[in-house]
Amino acid sequence: MEELEKNTCSKDCESSDKLFDELGVDTNMPDCELREMPRYECHKMVWALKIKSILLDSDVAKITNRETTGGARITPEESDYSPFEVNSDYMKKHNPQVGGYYVVYKDGYQSFSPADVFESGYTLITNYSWMAFPQDRDLGRSKLKLKYDR
Repeated sequence: MEELEKNTCSKDCESSDKLFDELGVDTNMPDCELREMPRYECHKMVWALKIKSILLDSDVAKITNRETTGGARITPEESDYSPFEVNSDYMKKHNPQVGGYYVVYKDGYQSFSPADVFESGYTLITNYSWMAFPQDRDLGRSKLKLKYDR
């Protein structure tokens, strides 16, 4: 394991220590040692589609002269998958961007991940056996709509 760097920040520490002392907080950090937080490696299995385009419902609503739902229609890069709708809560919370990934976790939670973050953290599973995990097949199909059901 790499050795952690030790920084001293005497002025900042002195003022922080004084405040912590006044508040009765025990810092237990000799010489104001700044340490790297523990590291974690991701090992989750997710379903994901790279986003080719996003059509905001607000744009459609302007043209059709109606109220917007606040949702959007996402078109995946993968041509085997149809465009699909996401609701306004998804749009507000995740603010998906073209080029990033629409992600569904095993518990059904839907999220967005920028391409660089997703691609550095996940590897495409090409030899996954649906026979070994049939419950995952149903989840994958229900969350990521197949254009052609094979």
